[in-house]
Amino acid sequence: MQETLALVLFACFFTGTLIEISLMLGRKRQGVELDRFRLIFFFMAILMLVCLLPLWVFAKLTMAIWVSDLTVVLANFIGFGLTYTRERRQGEEGDGDGEGEDRSVRAYVVYLQGKPLGMVTREGFEQLLSNDLLKKQRTVELLDDYQEKARRQGLQVMIYQNKDGSQRLIKIEELASRAT
Repeated sequence: MQETLALVLFACFFTGTLIEISLMLGRKRQGVELDRFRLIFFFMAILMLVCLLPLWVFAKLTMAIWVSDLTVVLANFIGFGLTYTRERRQGEEGDGDGEGEDRSVRAYVVYLQGKPLGMVTREGFEQLLSNDLLKKQRTVELLDDYQEKARRQGLQVMIYQNKDGSQRLIKIEELASRAT
């Protein structure tokens, strides 16, 4: 009877851990910080390991209880591991060897006449800067006649936007006549 009670208790902890993992994965998809979940998973895993001590002291530690407790511990450590994202780990490990840089893109907001025009990648920004298509001021702002000046220098500045017009991307390409 006492063994059954302990097994039911560990089954409840295991179910709670699975529910917590599913909640955490939902929050992870939303991009919310997961520190609270990380703490809960770690605390529960340590608590379940500590639960083995009094059971062992009072000689109630059977193989079934041992396996069920370690299953809960394993589930909590899996939940703890899932709170981390792969990109975050690669960014920390690849700090300086250049591996993480291939996965990220630096972008700049470009303004035209004081209003945000769109985003441009670092390469596009450097092209705009090297061809004197940007004003020298606090914000990254295109010249008023940037299209004409870009054509004279053999560049084409294209602006792409999403369907609702809320985001824009600026792309700079060399014209075919200049590339050859």
